[in-house]
Amino acid sequence: MQEDNSFEALTNPGEASNFFHFEDAPVFNPVAAKSYSRDNGLWLMECCRLVYRKDRPPDEQPKQPSRQEIFDHFGLKETRFFDGHVQEKNIKDAQAALIKGKGFVVLAFRGTLGPGDLLADLDFKPTDWGGEGKVHEGFKKQFDAIWEQGDNLRAALDELKEEDGPVFYTGHSLGASLATLAAATRFLDEKAVKPAALYTFGSPRVGTRGFAHAFPDDFFHCRVVNDRDFVPTVPPRKFLLTPDFHHVGIPHHIDHVGHLRRGKPGDDEDGFATPKGQVLDHLNSLSGRFLEFVRTAGRSFAEKFTDHTPVNYTARIERAGDFV
Repeated sequence: MQEDNSFEALTNPGEASNFFHFEDAPVFNPVAAKSYSRDNGLWLMECCRLVYRKDRPPDEQPKQPSRQEIFDHFGLKETRFFDGHVQEKNIKDAQAALIKGKGFVVLAFRGTLGPGDLLADLDFKPTDWGGEGKVHEGFKKQFDAIWEQGDNLRAALDELKEEDGPVFYTGHSLGASLATLAAATRFLDEKAVKPAALYTFGSPRVGTRGFAHAFPDDFFHCRVVNDRDFVPTVPPRKFLLTPDFHHVGIPHHIDHVGHLRRGKPGDDEDGFATPKGQVLDHLNSLSGRFLEFVRTAGRSFAEKFTDHTPVNYTARIERAGDFV
């Protein structure tokens, strides 16, 4: 897969034409659910990228294949698409797809797409969620809209049969936070079929330290971070008087030279030091990113933006191979 540093690849990843175009021929392995699998990571990241693709109206002349046509070509079937309506002005709908493969199921959440989602991203007041700790309020609102409201994602998961195979939860950016909340919520329900594994790509922080207790010690959450991607550094670990936000899962970091390095469970390093320094650094970083966005709109972005681009995650995972 080739990297793409264009504005379009970052802001409208679903309009690409090169989904699942791997240089080799990785095969998804449903059994590999307790440790990192490069092949599974590639397939799951491409499912995340394709979920960004919008359905075309029935009366519109097709200009390019639909999501389902692309999935069909690679032996996958999108059985349900969920569109949760957030009852709040300017907040965009949350979306996810249930995708069946041969002996496995993927639940892929769509990431940030448009200014409405950005408003949800910025609404990071900690709030209760049903388990230990607190979670990002904007993510919780979007999750609630898709979980039991609207198309009722929870009920669809309950309808899956054992022969459908293990269910892998995944998402990129905002979708990563929703996938994390979905997996955590399933572990609260004793009767629910639990996720086989959780792969997140470019995930922001979802909750406070106590939120991590939702996940059993033997559950594999692979949190992939591409080099200097800025999204995993927000919300800040500490902002004014709010509780500490903290990453969950095992970080799998692709460094600047393309090596994949695995951290320890719960590692959360982003260079912030004291609470005061975190606030100042975060504000300075946001203003700098905004100016850089304005200055480079329509051209290649700085690495902190391009490293968040979905296709660049696929390309870097493909080249990184196994751990160093």
